[in-house]
Order: sequence, then structure tokens, then C-alpha cells
Amino acid sequence: SSSNNTSADNSSSGDDISDVDLSDDDNRTNDIEGSSSNDTSVDNSSSGDVISNDDLSNNDNRTDDIEGSSSNNTSADNSSSGDDISNDDLSNNDNRTDDIEGSSSNNTSADNSSSGDDISNDDLSNNDNRTDDVEGSSSNENSEDYSPSGDDISNDDLSNNDNRTDDTESSSSNDDSEDYSSS
Repeated sequence: SSSNNTSADNSSSGDDISDVDLSDDDNRTNDIEGSSSNDTSVDNSSSGDVISNDDLSNNDNRTDDIEGSSSNNTSADNSSSGDDISNDDLSNNDNRTDDIEGSSSNNTSADNSSSGDDISNDDLSNNDNRTDDVEGSSSNENSEDYSPSGDDISNDDLSNNDNRTDDTESSSSNDDSEDYSSS
């Protein structure tokens, strides 16, 4: 700080704190959060989000830097994948944020597996439509299911050994195609 009473007092972020009303929490210096604490300026989280007018009684508006959220109550709350989670219906599993799976959890958008497959409308009672990232499947119930070799396994007749997926053998397991060994 410059302590001369004819000059400005500055926090480590260069904020003039000489005229701060410290009785107002919004105006306190919070360098950890990167705040601008001047009572004529905005308070910012470390992500640059204005937190001075957040309604903290509403979880959607809390600052959550771990999730990369914008917590301003006039803006969207975003997960680390950039998904607006402020209006998610969390009672619906399809709309939950699942960063591990790379999901877009906004209830007006599709939920995607890490392979970019829309899993929000999968019929999980049908094994062909389950997400299987290990197998590289596209699990959307109105799309084809593929093995990692690009074989459509959604219509395989698994009662016939010739039509089973056998990645070890590099098989094409579609029931209207041939099965090939790795040789």
C-alpha cells in the first residue's frame, strides 16, 4: 500500500481500498478470490464473475470455481464443460452433470457419453442401446451400435456364434456380413 494520505491505498491487485466501506462484506478485499473491493466497483471471483449481487440463498448462484461456474444471478451457472446447469432438473438422471462422461446436463439439451453419443433417450432395457464406451458403442436407441472396429452390432443374432462380436478375432459380427479372423 501507499500510505500517504494524499494518494490511493492499493491492494495487491491494484485496487484502491482507501475509501472502502468495510462494514459491507461485498466491499472487503479478498485477494484470494481476486476481488475488486472498491465500494464503487464490482466484487469478482477468481473466474472474473461478479459476486457482489449474488443471491447466495439460491444454490444456483453460488460461486463454484471447481465447477467453473459463473455464479452471477443474472447469468448461467456452468459446469467445467461449459454446460448451463442452472436450470437442470436434477430429479431426472438424464439431466445431472456428469463430467466424467462428458455429459451436457442441461435439460434442454442432449446428454452425451464421452464418445459424443446422445444417451438421454436410450432405452436401457435393451442391451443394444446401453452406453458401452469400452466397446466404442453408439448407444442412442435410434442409431446403430458399433464395436470399435466399426461393426454394427445392433442387429446381431447372438444365438449364432458366427455373428457374435469377437474383437480378438477382428470379426465383423453383423448378421448379414461375414466374420473374419485376425488372419
